[in-house]
Amino acid sequence: HHIAPGKKQWSWGHSEFGQAWDKSLTDNNGPYIELMTGIFADNQPDFTWLDAYEEKRFEQYFLPYHSLGMVQNASRDAVIKLQRSERGIEWGLYAISPLNGYRLAIREIGKCNALLDDAVALTPATAIQGVLHGIN
Repeated sequence: HHIAPGKKQWSWGHSEFGQAWDKSLTDNNGPYIELMTGIFADNQPDFTWLDAYEEKRFEQYFLPYHSLGMVQNASRDAVIKLQRSERGIEWGLYAISPLNGYRLAIREIGKCNALLDDAVALTPATAIQGVLHGIN
């Protein structure tokens, strides 16, 4: 059961102000980003005190799906990329444990015919990805 699902990152942005911080906070003046860890709190960026004997627990998962690039969603079991580009619809999957006997089906909303409907076998060693060409 998910108590506080989510993900968070902090960036100064790409404005002149943000680029000044990039220059100050990096070795080679590139983009700067902070990956936030821990559970989400409604009062961020402030902090919260713990009462005596109070505890908060959370689990984090760091997944090596970098070959997919930007992903759109993740769960405890898998990560998915689904993005329109000039090439078509780019898709990708990564699983944190072997997943066999599954199908990847991509359909347009309101249409019955699948743009893609393939059997997939996923392992943590390899992400799978492809492009559906000719789709605007």
